[in-house]
Amino acid sequence: KQWYQRRVPRPGLLPSPSQPSSAVFKIGDLLAVIMERKGDQSRSDTIARILPLVIEGVKHVIQCLNESSYSTQMNSKRIAVLGAYLHCLLLISEDLMFSCGELFSETTLFNDHLLTLLRLYTNHLVKEGSTDGKPPGWLTPLILLFDVHERMATMVSRRSKLPKVAHIWQYYEERHFRWVNYHSSSNTTIEKAYQAGETEVCFSSGRRHYLVLFNIMTQINEENGAPRPVMRVWRRENSPRL
Repeated sequence: KQWYQRRVPRPGLLPSPSQPSSAVFKIGDLLAVIMERKGDQSRSDTIARILPLVIEGVKHVIQCLNESSYSTQMNSKRIAVLGAYLHCLLLISEDLMFSCGELFSETTLFNDHLLTLLRLYTNHLVKEGSTDGKPPGWLTPLILLFDVHERMATMVSRRSKLPKVAHIWQYYEERHFRWVNYHSSSNTTIEKAYQAGETEVCFSSGRRHYLVLFNIMTQINEENGAPRPVMRVWRRENSPRL
């Protein structure tokens, strides 16, 4: 549990060239689950840990292609591990497309590194006149990453054009048959707990203490046990309150 509580995965959790594709799939899924549960900072930290490894591997392959030594080193572990890292990055990107899209937009991975690698490898194939047997393990996830990157870029672009919204929590008042906004401080407490993935949250309003259960979207008065339905709505920022 110690490594799970950390914001970045332990070193042994990242794939190695000796692991089969099924293991890389499981590692990618596990990392995606951890990042989704731990929140935005965990996503940033995990991607920040993987990207330098990918970029280092890409630079090494680019150097081999520039020095015309790729054919003699194509089966080396250093090149083989690049395929595992790209595969893992691809799986994470597909599971957390929007989050990764925002992070990738801040890097030069695609424009400066992967495009250069693809261009040099294409020239290598033209020069050699053959594929040297089967394609390298890094080629397929690299091409698929470009497809995912295009979808991520479209998603981020469309998202940036949407109006910014704020989430508002409300409880149902049976006496007047209406939904009522929580006080701003209570709303902040509830929203932070919800965003953090908590199943419940306690807060106080005056002298009364309440418990909100997210799994059944219900507020419980801790003094008398009276329940009230709650819901989460949104409004545009800087617009009048609902």
